[in-house]
Amino acid sequence: MKRRFSFLTVLISCLLCILATAALFISIFAIKTGGVNRVWDVLKYAQVIGIIEKNYIGKTDLGIAEEAGYRALISALDDRWSYYMSPEEYKAYKQYSKNTYTGIGITLQKVEETGELKIISVVADSPADKAGIKADDVLLAIDGISVTGMTVAEVRGIVQEQHGRELVLTIRTAEGALQDVSLYSETIFTDPVSYEMLESGLGYISIKNFEAGCADGVKSAVRKLMNDGATGLIFDVRNNPGGKVSQLLNILDFLLPEGDIFISIDKNGREKVHTSKADCIELPMAILVNANSYSAAEFFAAVLQEYDWALVVGEQTTGKGRSQITIALPDGSAVHISNNIYLTPNRIDLSQTGGITPDLVVENEGEGDRQLSTAVSALS
Repeated sequence: MKRRFSFLTVLISCLLCILATAALFISIFAIKTGGVNRVWDVLKYAQVIGIIEKNYIGKTDLGIAEEAGYRALISALDDRWSYYMSPEEYKAYKQYSKNTYTGIGITLQKVEETGELKIISVVADSPADKAGIKADDVLLAIDGISVTGMTVAEVRGIVQEQHGRELVLTIRTAEGALQDVSLYSETIFTDPVSYEMLESGLGYISIKNFEAGCADGVKSAVRKLMNDGATGLIFDVRNNPGGKVSQLLNILDFLLPEGDIFISIDKNGREKVHTSKADCIELPMAILVNANSYSAAEFFAAVLQEYDWALVVGEQTTGKGRSQITIALPDGSAVHISNNIYLTPNRIDLSQTGGITPDLVVENEGEGDRQLSTAVSALS
């Protein structure tokens, strides 16, 4: 009898331990996922996957099905700025955010008639540039394997897979000569800022995005142009998809006098106001925008417009008044999701107004850059 009691005690203790462990696991899982209801939602999702795996008669790749499910979940929010990224997409996104990419520094264009891949541009100081490759050369093969007929994306994939390794490229030069060129696939930084002094004496600064290196690039360009005697500045943010708020605020603080420059509101209604210091740049300014200027790009234009610090020239912008965070998941994928409303100093929500209306509305039609020429005339 005593032995039986001991056995029952051990059995009950084990069951209690199992239940306690399960309860603890569910509690932790509930906290991580946002509540007990989320636990059952996750279990339901797993059950549906199990049903497909056990019963579906056709052929399917459950990995692809699961990825589609994650994408659909974010897509159902009906927010064009929120999306799911696979591990591969997230890796590429992180490189883009640093204004870097893995490659050799060439831009290819497929010639449809022949299937050949023509080199249309070469990045300065890139492996390709150092190896003597020029625009209008044709890439024929990589490591002896013909690339004629391949897509640009397929060739990019080959180069990225060989990161850090030596590649032998077979090139046909613009003059028709065949040559083999050895180089390495590297991580290449692409400067988001370029500038020049126009014949009018105005400084022109092109900003491709507001990712890593943008703020330092803009400040360096402004200082150099001012030292060279620029009588005014034209910032070009056409086709600029935005980027990091930190880069944007750095530039606005550099250009503008003391005052509010950015207001963000989180999910709980809490406000955070960012301000500019007194130091500023006092030169006539204009900003070029179009329908593809959004996020930090249109906000940049909106703030300088509200301060009456710059003339905005071009087309109505996109209208994006939301900032996003990127949350990495354990498998290397990530969710990019809207988490804040942002307002201009005058507390305008660009999402509600449908973007900003330029001071001078100019469509780029016909020959030449009418928007740039209009800005030059306005500042001259």
